[in-house]
Amino acid sequence: MKKQLLLSMLALSIITGCGGSDKSTKTTTPPPPESNTAPIANADTGLAQNNKSSTLDVLANDTDSNGDTLTLDSITVQPQFGTVEIVDNALLFTPLTDYAGVDTLSYQISDGALTAEAEVNLTINHTMTIAGKVTDSPISNALVTVELDGQTYTATADSKGNYQLPITINNMQNMLFIKAQGSEINNQASVELVAMLGEVKNLLSSVDANKELTNQENNRTNVTHLSTATYLLAKDRNENQNIASNEQLEALKSDISAEDTLETAGFIKLLVDNPNFQIPEGESILSLLDSDEASSTTEAINNYLVANAYVDESGEATEAYTQALDVAIAATISDPDAVAQFTTEMFTDKTMLSLNGAKQGWLRHSGNGWHFNSNGTASNYINYYAADTKQVDWTVTNGKLVLAYKKNEVSLDYFSYPFDSVTTRYGFEQSVQDKLKEAADNGVIGQNLRIEIHSGVGHESVTLLSKTDTAYQVNVSGEFGYKMIPPEAMDWQGESPTGTEFINSTRTYVHNDNSLFAGKVLNDISGRWVMHFDYSTKDFSQEQVEGFFGDTITISETSATTDKSAYQFTPTLDDGTLTLTQENISYKITPFKQSGKHYLAKIEQWVDGKLTDVVSSQIAKFDDSFTLYTDNLVTELPEIQASFINASSADQWDGDKLKLENIYGYQFNADGTFNRGIRGEPAGKWNEYGVDYFRMGDDNWTWNVESNIVNLYKENSYQTRHHTWEVISVDDMGRALVLEYSTMGYDDNGDGVVSEDEINPYIKPRINILMKEDLSRWSEAWENTQNLGLTSGSDSSNKIAQPVTSQKKSSRLITTR
Repeated sequence: MKKQLLLSMLALSIITGCGGSDKSTKTTTPPPPESNTAPIANADTGLAQNNKSSTLDVLANDTDSNGDTLTLDSITVQPQFGTVEIVDNALLFTPLTDYAGVDTLSYQISDGALTAEAEVNLTINHTMTIAGKVTDSPISNALVTVELDGQTYTATADSKGNYQLPITINNMQNMLFIKAQGSEINNQASVELVAMLGEVKNLLSSVDANKELTNQENNRTNVTHLSTATYLLAKDRNENQNIASNEQLEALKSDISAEDTLETAGFIKLLVDNPNFQIPEGESILSLLDSDEASSTTEAINNYLVANAYVDESGEATEAYTQALDVAIAATISDPDAVAQFTTEMFTDKTMLSLNGAKQGWLRHSGNGWHFNSNGTASNYINYYAADTKQVDWTVTNGKLVLAYKKNEVSLDYFSYPFDSVTTRYGFEQSVQDKLKEAADNGVIGQNLRIEIHSGVGHESVTLLSKTDTAYQVNVSGEFGYKMIPPEAMDWQGESPTGTEFINSTRTYVHNDNSLFAGKVLNDISGRWVMHFDYSTKDFSQEQVEGFFGDTITISETSATTDKSAYQFTPTLDDGTLTLTQENISYKITPFKQSGKHYLAKIEQWVDGKLTDVVSSQIAKFDDSFTLYTDNLVTELPEIQASFINASSADQWDGDKLKLENIYGYQFNADGTFNRGIRGEPAGKWNEYGVDYFRMGDDNWTWNVESNIVNLYKENSYQTRHHTWEVISVDDMGRALVLEYSTMGYDDNGDGVVSEDEINPYIKPRINILMKEDLSRWSEAWENTQNLGLTSGSDSSNKIAQPVTSQKKSSRLITTR
């Protein structure tokens, strides 16, 4: 019964669900949940400056259509030039120290379920403000300009020339040049000056706490006639190409002589200040001196001087120009805003070389040395003919190095009636000359006599013109003093007479020698060299003379042996310095400059561990190229073999050739004879012909070649001479380097034989440079030489004097250490 009731109820339920009722029922279905969409991440930009971290709120421009909260999920692409981390739902980017440029990174965001990515383009740069002075008296209201990466930054100087110029640095390798142009209002629009500051990366390391680069350190941000001269001369040496790096700038500046810098700066100052030197209409200082019409700044200056009648008929500068230039140079040296400043730290316990300026492409033959002690004393090592050391007191005062010399030289100088040299040469008062004349007139002294003279530099003031990492360009001014010890018969009353000569010169102090042997080992430099060592030799008067003279040295990995000075060294080569040691003596040789196949080197001598000498001299290595010279000695006029031993001095040159008076050479004939002493003779007081010409020398010489050795002989009834060239190498310019030395003998006892004991050293061993030269390049002098008939007989028909018998033909030097 129960079972039937359940079945009946189930059936009723089924019938009802099938709509068996005629009344409809309405139902509601809830909507499905809304679908989630991914967030949108938009590209961002960011800026990081001055090595500081930068917070980037990259979510600020990212969106989510569902309104979900977005979070930074991860960094998907790391930056190249820095680091990034997520801090408080933002990116914290830290750039690499001292980097400037662009970078990118990518990040991912999330809405909790879905993600998106975007890129951040980063600019990383630095800011600084350049503060300095535009000056040449000064230049007020000048427009100061810097161009970097196509962006021009400008500022206007105040009435005293002071300026401040904020700049932004986007490339650390950029070279920074500051240009300044004078104001039209002040009639100085044609005044354009330049300063080269170098790579911005180096400059940034010198900014102060306020990110300012100021002129407090060596006036480095001042734009002056001196900085403009340095710019122009450096550009000349770079063949007028842009200077691309700090390393290149340093090398170019180091190659500029202080003399060239100062004379060019003096000329620019004349254009700015002196009304007698006008800048041509439509020109500026830069367009005038950096002209396509001139190959160099020096040529541009010469063109101006010629055009404005500041060069006389003989080609020399007029007195009006030289006097004006001297005034301009003196003003430059004394201008604290133009020149740089020394500090005591720059000299304390430092060793330096003192060099005169060299012509571009040439090396100075030698130079002196300095060592500055911390107690205010210094040693000045002289490398000229014979070794000498001067003791000096030093200090730095008002930015200048002040030197006080302690000892004078004593000599017996020759004087002759009417004793004009007393006043003209020595600077003694007229009363001294009058007293000497009176004594001679009274017969108490002779009309020709020797008088004891004490002489020497009293003091010098050294001004820093410019500096590089390796050298200081300086001007040296001072006083050279004389004191006379009057002859007793002169009856001079009072203190000994004194005279003063004012001296002025320019030099380069090499304070940091970047060795050209750096990275080398002994095997790299092994072989036969010419170097200079301190040894003793007899001079022509049989007196022993000690100095740094040339010598050959054979270097291996275990030994180094010299020829003339007879050293047996043990060599080492560390950090670019070759050290040669024998017992308690060591030489430290560091080459720091090169031209062709020869070097200029610093040479230190140490005895018992103490520095006893420091000088500079040339060194060179023998190679097989010597045949390029020895096989081509014979020439036909007007070609000769010329000596260029003094050619490193720029003042020896006239453009691309030596001045006429500096020509000295030889003409070799195939028959073994030659003319020695061919030299230029300018028209002048002592010229017997009154015109430029060439003296054709002495044709009583013979020659021969043995391997790399050229022997030159002259012998007659009373004299024998032997001149030797050991040819070291020949460079790409055709310059032959030779070790040169000679002996001379006289028949002192009149026996018709020049014996060994009558032969003495004459030319001490030294490096000379020989090269072919064409005398017709001096067209007027060569034409005059021919017209005077001086070339006749200058061929193989030259007579040879009857030789005398020499007990031994020798160029051996009598040497001791």
